Amino acid sequence: MGRDADFRSSPRPEELDEWARIATDPSATEEDRNAAWSNLQPLIERWARHVAGRFRGPVRRQLLDDSLSTIFERLSQYRVGSRKLAAWCKRVLLNFGVDLWRKADRQGTLALAGLASEPVDPRPSPEAAALGVDEQRALREDRRRAMDDLANAQWTKTQVDYRAVLWVKFRLAQAAVVAEGVTGDQDDLAELSQSQFVAWSLHWRDDENQWRLRDDWPTLERIWQALSEDLDREPFFVTDVQFCRILSKLLGCRLNSATWQQWVKRGKGQGKDILGCERWNRLFGDLLPDRRPPGGGRGGGNDARTDE
Repeated sequence: MGRDADFRSSPRPEELDEWARIATDPSATEEDRNAAWSNLQPLIERWARHVAGRFRGPVRRQLLDDSLSTIFERLSQYRVGSRKLAAWCKRVLLNFGVDLWRKADRQGTLALAGLASEPVDPRPSPEAAALGVDEQRALREDRRRAMDDLANAQWTKTQVDYRAVLWVKFRLAQAAVVAEGVTGDQDDLAELSQSQFVAWSLHWRDDENQWRLRDDWPTLERIWQALSEDLDREPFFVTDVQFCRILSKLLGCRLNSATWQQWVKRGKGQGKDILGCERWNRLFGDLLPDRRPPGGGRGGGNDARTDE
C-alpha cells in the first residue's frame, strides 16, 4: 500500500474507493488487503457513530458493535468508481439499524408506523440513548396520540386544511433531518428509499392519506407519491420552493413558497394551541423549531409573513 491513512484530514473519495477495491480484491496480497481494511476501519466506525445517533438503547449498541462486520460482509457489493463510499456505508448501516429496530419491536407494531418516533434526534442526549425498547415504544405511542389529538381537534374552518399542511411539513422536515446524516446512492442495498423511510418515521393513518390541503386539490397520498421521486435522489430532501414547484408542475396546484410558509405558520400556531406549548415542543419542536439559524435551514419552520 505504501502508506496508511492520514486521519488528520479526510481521505479523498478516490482513496476510499481504492481501499475498498483492494480490501475486496482476491488477487491482492493478504498484506495489502489487511492494510486497506485497516485504513477503512476507523472511518467506518466514525460513520457508524453518526448513524447510530439516530437510534436508542440496545439497537444503537448492537449497530455500533456490528458495524465493521456488517460493512465487511457487504463491501464487495459497493460500486468502486462511484466515489461515494461514505454515503454508501451510512446507507447500509442505516438499513441495518432499521432491521434491528424491526426485530426489537417484533411484539409491537411492525407496519411503517412502527418507527414513528425512531429515529428522532441525530445527537441524542445520554438520557435518550439509554432508553430501552419499552421506552421507545412509549415515546412512539405518545407522538402518535398527539397526532390523533391534532387530527380530531376542532380547527379554525378555512379553505385550507391546516392539519394536512402540518402532516406534509412534518415529513418534509423529517426528510431534511435524515438527509443531513445519510446521503448517497439509493440503489446499493437500499431496502428503504428516502421517501419510504420518512413515511416510516412519520406514519399517516388511512383516513389521513385522503386529506387534502384544499378541497379541490389532490390527496396527501397523491402528493407524497409526487414528492417521492425527488426525495429518493440526492440531496434527498425537498425545500419549500421545490415543494411548491412540484405541486404546480405535477399536480396543477398553484402555490408559492411564501403562501406555503404562511400556511405552515398558521398550522403550527393552531397545533400549539391544541396540544399546549410544552407537549408540542417536546414532540414536534425538533421538526418545526420556533427560530431558525441565520440563512435559514433545509426543512424546519419558517415565520414568513405573507397572506394567502
